[in-house]
Amino acid sequence: EMPLLARSPEAEHFRKLQVFPLLMSSQVRKPDWGPFGKQRQPGYQSGSLAPERAEIVIMGTQRRAFKITMRSGENAALVDEYFVEDNSNRTLLAWNRHDGAKFVLKRHNFETVDR
Repeated sequence: EMPLLARSPEAEHFRKLQVFPLLMSSQVRKPDWGPFGKQRQPGYQSGSLAPERAEIVIMGTQRRAFKITMRSGENAALVDEYFVEDNSNRTLLAWNRHDGAKFVLKRHNFETVDR
């Protein structure tokens, strides 16, 4: 749910959160239910968010963005960065995951919608 939270205006105000690591990746190694139908207890970990204003180049154009850095895991060793457009659209422009995976927006009309 972090990509959704990062796009919300409230993300700029959050500083602490609880992270459920098994939901952080589509490559879940263990299901939520163990063998024989026994439910596993979630392993929530403390996390933190650090929002800041940033500039990022997307499709050859420099864009104003909010960079939201999430730290989680033991000793806050896992670091994910979310770059969200700094306007009312709050489009997710890029995402750098702690495991090396990256997302960069390839196409968008970038028209601001007034709300």
